[in-house]
Amino acid sequence: MIAFTVMYPDEPGRRFDMEYYREKHLALVKEKVGGALKGVSLETGLSGPAPGSPAAYRVVARLLFDRIEDIGTYMAPHVPAFDADVPNFTDLTPQFQINEVVM
Repeated sequence: MIAFTVMYPDEPGRRFDMEYYREKHLALVKEKVGGALKGVSLETGLSGPAPGSPAAYRVVARLLFDRIEDIGTYMAPHVPAFDADVPNFTDLTPQFQINEVVM
């Protein structure tokens, strides 16, 4: 299993509309990527390692695929549509990472 991970840094004074992201943006991703998308997890940062310290990321989303090639085949062609939707929910710059899920 492959995880395409999208991480939005927790920067004070920046905006992130979680409801829009959850209800509209992820729905757009699911619509465009279709059955190649095997699952989604959505996390919101609560704190850093010390209680009460700031979280490094405000939001982390993991999009699960069977194979790394599926990201290029089913997701990459729709990146312009995904990018065009970003200003609707945030002014943060996301960071991306592709991981192999080992457990």
